Amino acid sequence: MNQDKMNEDKLMYPEHQNELLISQLFDSQPDSVVWFIPVFSDLDRSKQDLPSMLSTSSHTNLDSNQHSDLQHKPFPDRTVHQFNISIDRTDSADKTESAGVTDILVGNDLRIVTDFQVAYCNAAACRILNANREQVLHSSVLETPLMDPVSRSRIFEQCLQVWNSGEHSEFTYHSPLLDRYFNVQRSKVNNGVLSITRDRTELVKAQMEKERQTQLLNNLLEHSPYGAALYESVRDTKGEIVDFRMKIGNRKCSEITGFTLEELYTYSVRELIALRQGTSHFFDICRQVVEQDKTEYLEYYSIHLKKWIAYSFVKFADGYLLNYIDISQTKLQEQINQQQTLLLDSILDASQNGIFAYQAVRDRDGEMVDFEIIKVNKSFSRILGISQQAAEGKKYSTVFPGILDSELFQINCQVLQSGKAAQTEFYYKRDAFQGWFHLSIAPLGENGLVQTFIDITESRRDKLSLEASAIQLQTVIDSTQTGIFLAKPVWSQEGTIIDFRFKTVNKALASYASSPINQLIGRLHGECFPVYFSNGVFEKYCQVWLTREPIRFEQNYLTEEFDVWMDVSARKLDEDLLVTFHDFTSVKKLQQQQEHLLTDLKHSNEDLLEANQLLARSNENLEQFASIASHDLQEPLRKVQSFGNLLQSQYGAQLGEGIQFLQRMQSAANRMSILIRDLLTFSKISTQKDSLAPVPLNQVINSVLIELELLMEETQARIQVDPLPVIEGDASQLAQLFQNLLSNALKFHKPDVAPFIEVKYQLISASALPIAGRINRNSKQYLQHYHRIEVSDNGIGFEPAYAERIFQMFQRLHSKQEYSGTGIGLAICEKVVTNHGGTIMASSELGKGATFTLFFPAF
Repeated sequence: MNQDKMNEDKLMYPEHQNELLISQLFDSQPDSVVWFIPVFSDLDRSKQDLPSMLSTSSHTNLDSNQHSDLQHKPFPDRTVHQFNISIDRTDSADKTESAGVTDILVGNDLRIVTDFQVAYCNAAACRILNANREQVLHSSVLETPLMDPVSRSRIFEQCLQVWNSGEHSEFTYHSPLLDRYFNVQRSKVNNGVLSITRDRTELVKAQMEKERQTQLLNNLLEHSPYGAALYESVRDTKGEIVDFRMKIGNRKCSEITGFTLEELYTYSVRELIALRQGTSHFFDICRQVVEQDKTEYLEYYSIHLKKWIAYSFVKFADGYLLNYIDISQTKLQEQINQQQTLLLDSILDASQNGIFAYQAVRDRDGEMVDFEIIKVNKSFSRILGISQQAAEGKKYSTVFPGILDSELFQINCQVLQSGKAAQTEFYYKRDAFQGWFHLSIAPLGENGLVQTFIDITESRRDKLSLEASAIQLQTVIDSTQTGIFLAKPVWSQEGTIIDFRFKTVNKALASYASSPINQLIGRLHGECFPVYFSNGVFEKYCQVWLTREPIRFEQNYLTEEFDVWMDVSARKLDEDLLVTFHDFTSVKKLQQQQEHLLTDLKHSNEDLLEANQLLARSNENLEQFASIASHDLQEPLRKVQSFGNLLQSQYGAQLGEGIQFLQRMQSAANRMSILIRDLLTFSKISTQKDSLAPVPLNQVINSVLIELELLMEETQARIQVDPLPVIEGDASQLAQLFQNLLSNALKFHKPDVAPFIEVKYQLISASALPIAGRINRNSKQYLQHYHRIEVSDNGIGFEPAYAERIFQMFQRLHSKQEYSGTGIGLAICEKVVTNHGGTIMASSELGKGATFTLFFPAF
């Protein structure tokens, strides 16, 4: 190549400057950046030979004033491409003609782009190609082994197009060799092509997966036997739900509802209801599902469609998912089943025998452990006294306690296992019911039985009457918590009663004797309870037996084993003594405690009377203090402030540095005035008589917000207030309460954070009151419901340990240099709430705002 050509190349491609600039721009880029420079052919032809070469092209004939396209002949191992070629030709008249048919003509050489070479690449490009910088730099696009042939050819064509047109190109493609998706941007920059490639594999695959899942979901919806639709809320300017519109729905929606899909998308829910002349009940359900975040199920018969439809509502975002299905066939089958059930019930109820069906309940090993009763007839309830509701669906062992331990349970198991019916006679006793029954048990299906029974008690009564009576009596006396015994007197030789011998006893008495019942029968009373000789009980028993006069008395049994109080009743029964006794030790001790409490209460009332007198004198002192604070204390302070203002205005310049002391004096006087005013407010609230009237709390807060309007503007505060109740109270005191709470919330806000205050309301039951705020249920002030009002902010908050301390007088958590105030405001709040029969509580965490909770009686 001659020297002129080399010089021209240097002018056209200042490589070092370009590489330095691109390197500075893109070395640290996370995207792959490659700068390609064109590789030209070395076709040495003179300017005079060029027109003849061009004229021989099968595609184009050129003259000196034409622009055409030239497809040059293939070069060795190169693909021939079509380019625009520019020719400069000077004729004998020194005139220059130009034809736009080539890219570059330098000197006498026609140079055509046959490849591109990598002049720069950053680290990200090397990572994508899985090669180092030396392998990538100066590599040929068409010959590099770092890419597959298809990618090499595509990149060359794309670079060539950008080089020829000079237009920016952007596209996304998939590399089979790397199995990655790339977003590519190419631009002609500094006589080369700058290519920026971003790996979008994860994004593209995620989008493909999303599209796949969307298609799958659409397929599921379209082939679902259920109507499935997503409805979105339509809200007015106040945020209230006024309607709903379908956003997504499948074809089944149209089939079930009778509306076309176009109608379902076009019309809102309320419009569709109006088209069918329906009621607003359906819309109300939709709104409740969204507003209350609840799930609803509704079965509805459409007169218009003559079908039953089941609707299922589930809240989703600001709307709801609606599934519905035609259940007309199900309803028809239910009606058929109900008719068959009624027919079967009529047959069963016509029988005078008790009949019930039941099925086996098995454990994990398949063993029968119980039965479940599935159907009984009316005679079952009439004979056994067990209602249908108390039997059906219940366990066999629940309806017939103790049945699992009986022979009858084994007979049931044998019938079910063998498939053969059985008959037996069985005696059953349940609570006050007892009887003999003839039972017939037969298999019912593979896992069930049906039992028919008749009451044969009367035929067995004569035979078992005495035995049954004895058993019944023993059962009754053993089941009671009252001690019972029957005893006969033991006589001396002199003809006097010396003791009583037990004939019958129950479990309650046996428990005090610490002996089984069978060991007590025949034993002497004095042997088991010798204390009854010394405490006068024996004499009472003798008196009853001799006089036949029943007696009832209270007796303290005090021994080494026990100390109990007994309520004893004794009477003569034929020639025996019948005694019943009841342990009422706990009641007696409670009675004694009450007597002590009454004595203590009498003393407490006397102390309370004295305290009330002291309180009355204290209130008088507070009223005197209020008068002094209002007049005697405020007057000197006003003079100090007035003279201070006069000194500052007229002699401020002469005081020099002394003006600082004057200002500090004025500040101290102002704080003293505020303190006196707060003390006056507190004393008035403490001594003021109740002047209760209905007070709308929203009006109270609105008046307070007007007073705080300037402070709210300065702090850019926002406040949100719920609708509040009307309570019985003193309007001025309640205004002072909310004035203090809201001004504190504005005062103690975080720097550079606009205050946000919420006033929330809830009506609660008395049982929901916190422990610290509960009122004694026996108090005359006790009510069933209370108003719960929360005042919360996003301010600086305080440590939880100070939650109770802050309501004390003069308690400050910050210095007066940080925040102004006297430390009386919250004490005033507590006094106002207490005056209204309520309570106030505080909760907070440092840096997380504070919440003050008020509880007022809901009269």
